[in-house]
Amino acid sequence: MAVAGSMTTAYYMRLVGGVLDIKPTTYPLHRCDKPADAAAKIRAGGTAIVSGHDAFALRQALTTNEGVGNG
Repeated sequence: MAVAGSMTTAYYMRLVGGVLDIKPTTYPLHRCDKPADAAAKIRAGGTAIVSGHDAFALRQALTTNEGVGNG
């Protein structure tokens, strides 16, 4: 659900001890990481911010053997 123009529901995602840590936030849509970029950041030990629209696909890609496209 979008609020205040270009703001969107988003999630901070990172790996902590091999477990995907997800925290909700509200963030500008145009500043959210694309799924492929987010996956690379997270796998490299960083934190990504993804839109709610991309969160499920990214979570699946990180926790299964499925890849992720740069949608």
